[in-house]
Amino acid sequence: MQTKFEAGSHRVVLLLFLAVALYACYWMVKPFLEPIVMAILIGLLAYPLHQRLVVALGGRNTAASLLSCLILLLIIVIPTLVLLVAVLRQGISYSVVVSEWATQENVHHLMLQPWVLEAKSWVTKVVPDGALEPENIRSRALAALRVDGARSGPRHPWQRCSRCTLGNAGSVASLATPSCSNRHGGTVTCAPC
Repeated sequence: MQTKFEAGSHRVVLLLFLAVALYACYWMVKPFLEPIVMAILIGLLAYPLHQRLVVALGGRNTAASLLSCLILLLIIVIPTLVLLVAVLRQGISYSVVVSEWATQENVHHLMLQPWVLEAKSWVTKVVPDGALEPENIRSRALAALRVDGARSGPRHPWQRCSRCTLGNAGSVASLATPSCSNRHGGTVTCAPC
């Protein structure tokens, strides 16, 4: 026969496991709580319309459900598409304004601002010399766009190497350091086009 203490301790252990299981269930469902609540709200708001459709269609629940889903889809999708088009138009117009602003003299004027000069001096300590020259950055970006893997062979000696400038494009120093000592039998200066 069990004592009160043994029965109570079993309940505590079971309650502890229940609490852990409930927390694990909450943790799994947590990312889906917002969509679930939104679906419940939409369902509650759309239920009277669905009941009217059932009555109007003579008690045919399947047809009323299909029609309710289509109406809700149109009510949600059309405004979303209109909003998406408006955001895309705004983004396109903003990119046109930025590209018009980004002329040589505007960029030069920006580069002469005190906070930019301070940031540039700090970055110059971290990356090698010549890495922040606008022409160097432009030529490396254009070279990176040309190297797409679709061509049959390398155009330049430095493109033969997977560790050269564009092979290490994940780091700032790789864009700034145009030399390689991988398979070229010494250091080869990787000059961009």
